Amino acid sequence: MSKLTSLILLVKSLSKSEKKALTQHALQTEDNKLYLNLYDIIDKEKYASKDSITNIFQKKYPESSLIANVKYLFDLILHVIVDLSIKKDKEYELYNSYLKTKILRERGLYDDYLSLIQETKEKARDIGEYNLLLTLQREELKSDSLDYFYDLKEDELYKKEQDIYDNIKIIRQINEQSFLFEMLRFKIEKHKSIETDKSYVYDDLLISEMTLVSSLKNEIFEINRQHQLFQASYFMGIGSYKSALNSFSELNKLYLKNERIWSNHPISYVMILEGVLESLNRMRLFEEMRTYREQLLLLTEKYPSVGLVLEVYAIDFLYSVAPNMYNQEYKTCLNLINQYQDILIDKLLLLSPRLFLSVTICLSGIYLMNKDLVKARKLLAPIIRNNTYSSLKIFRSVQLLNLIIYYELEDTDYIEATIRSIKRKNKKLNKETQIEKFLFNYLEIEWKILSKEKEDILKKRFRDKIMHTKYSIEDHQLMKVFDFTEWILIKLR
Repeated sequence: MSKLTSLILLVKSLSKSEKKALTQHALQTEDNKLYLNLYDIIDKEKYASKDSITNIFQKKYPESSLIANVKYLFDLILHVIVDLSIKKDKEYELYNSYLKTKILRERGLYDDYLSLIQETKEKARDIGEYNLLLTLQREELKSDSLDYFYDLKEDELYKKEQDIYDNIKIIRQINEQSFLFEMLRFKIEKHKSIETDKSYVYDDLLISEMTLVSSLKNEIFEINRQHQLFQASYFMGIGSYKSALNSFSELNKLYLKNERIWSNHPISYVMILEGVLESLNRMRLFEEMRTYREQLLLLTEKYPSVGLVLEVYAIDFLYSVAPNMYNQEYKTCLNLINQYQDILIDKLLLLSPRLFLSVTICLSGIYLMNKDLVKARKLLAPIIRNNTYSSLKIFRSVQLLNLIIYYELEDTDYIEATIRSIKRKNKKLNKETQIEKFLFNYLEIEWKILSKEKEDILKKRFRDKIMHTKYSIEDHQLMKVFDFTEWILIKLR
């Protein structure tokens, strides 16, 4: 990904408060403001791409270096976001306090140093920042050593060493859990299908994780969180969605019980609720989704920042539409779009790139199934054209849905060229899903010239393959927002 493309995605991810802080920072400095003009160009360009921004900038400022301004603006935005985070985020605030302790120690202000390091240690322990806590503990002992252990008794030294040892045990367990969770995710992602995989594929990891957790006596939020995440992922991996839901439910309870720890990162709780909703959606337990959607919407009252509220509305919209799409109630979906028009649809470009694409795919899919091909194509066209989002996984779903729309519009030249392009890319990456194979095969058949007998044979073959194929994790990810197999089955009927 080019630096300019990264900058575009970074600018598009900024919240209202972050944009305001960036502008204020620029007004307070006397340096060249050309980078701010670049920011305005990106921010105002509705569907900014590398080529469009380059062209606009070079026309306006032909003698200026785009590369230099891109780098400066990228670094400045990160600096502004960090400054903002220090003021409102406990984790950033703690690291800032740690840097202050070092300065106080270097300047010989020992009383202030000791007071701040004790305060920072307590806060780090309270919110589960064990790595930072270890750094602070070691810094404190290092300071004691440099002072020749002045006024420090042996039992106090022993207590400090024991505290470090206990903290290292917690860190080690968290790291071991992380390793097991990452290995599980790796195996799930790399395996060919979910349903055909027996649990024994992951049993060694499950046993290791259970043994690890059972040996722990402390009630540590991060360890319990990782345990429930591991369990949920394991059950999702073997296709046991009901068990996965139980683990997600326990995870939800854990988060609600420990709000003081994640209150500065409510988006992490949003992701947990999104995981629960996805499990329920996979199991088609649509009624049970209501409770978790209500919990999701409650966050907009407790944490009313524009960015979080939009993310919540986006997830809520996706899972409010899902039951209707599954039941082929496409007209009802149009009514839902109207309900979310003011609070979400009109503000799509303020969403994070992942959710922006997810909601756009959903909207385009609804218009497609309601035979409004013009609106369906119009939504996807700028995304396909500027290629800014091509590095994101979900972009593949955008491409496939776009192919279907052009198929309905009977643009065979576009379909042939696009399929060739996608196949070349897949071959290069050594990656092709069952969904893509089915869809490409269906789109490439000239159905109109087939005899009735040949058509019936092919349709039956397609139906059998679609109904009896065991899909991979990647297939499910492609169909998370729009079910491509369902579209093929409808066409076959």
